[in-house]
Amino acid sequence: MVMLSSYPVAPCQSQLFGSYALDACIVRTMKARKTLSHAALVAEVIGQLKFPAAGADVKRRIESLLEREYLERDDDKPNTYNYLA
Repeated sequence: MVMLSSYPVAPCQSQLFGSYALDACIVRTMKARKTLSHAALVAEVIGQLKFPAAGADVKRRIESLLEREYLERDDDKPNTYNYLA
């Protein structure tokens, strides 16, 4: 089991918590910045997290937010994201 604060959490729950934390961090960052390049967004999110995360995990969560229409790719620059919500 993984300990998050003082409550024991099963590994599958900690992965779910991690994905929610990543989503929240990405949305919070994009809400403040409105437009960011992929590299800048990944670097900012990894720097803000309190747990280790791989760039691939962040990329997967960005793709999820794109599908759910929280973010969109910039028409002129495909490696840049715009905040929608």
